[in-house]
Amino acid sequence: MKNTLKTTLLLTLLAVAGCSQTKTNTPLSNKNLEQRAESASDSTKRERYIRYGKGLNLIDDSKYGEAIKVFQEVLSFNYPDSLLLGLTYTNIGYAYSKLKKDEEAIESYKTALRIDSLNWRAYNNLASKCQEMGNIDEAEKHAQNAIRCAKRMIVPYITLAEVQLAQGNPNDAYNTLIEGERNCREIAPEMIKTIGEMKDKIRKRI
Repeated sequence: MKNTLKTTLLLTLLAVAGCSQTKTNTPLSNKNLEQRAESASDSTKRERYIRYGKGLNLIDDSKYGEAIKVFQEVLSFNYPDSLLLGLTYTNIGYAYSKLKKDEEAIESYKTALRIDSLNWRAYNNLASKCQEMGNIDEAEKHAQNAIRCAKRMIVPYITLAEVQLAQGNPNDAYNTLIEGERNCREIAPEMIKTIGEMKDKIRKRI
């Protein structure tokens, strides 16, 4: 279970960093960041996107403390757009989570959701953190919200299945994965592998 949860958090990070997208909250990939930086109308906006990209790279390098500092610099700019602001707080929450600073992580995710109530990445990460802390019912609520906001993204279904397994409901977890496979049109190969491994483990418990 611990290894699968770690995989879920990794997949969530990939989503936050821009490996997938939704209509309500398109993420900023490194390519998109470069495009926005080049088209920015002034140097301040350009620097904001450049620093956000630097923060993502630091997370990729597991330099979470440094990443938090860089993301906080992004927040210091005047009038940041709501998309960048919400994703910045989500990434700060992820970095705090990796540093085992649970209260700071949770508050960062909640701040991201106050900025954008459709930020499925924040809901998903919050669900994983609540599960990790043993707040299973709270985790289920956030995972359900992540699915609602993400529409056709597979990651929240994986998170919800993890929560349901923690609740001792393997049948529900299996059905959640099946529903996710049915509802999500495109699933990355690494996620297909994760889902297959989870389903194999669940079958042994049913």
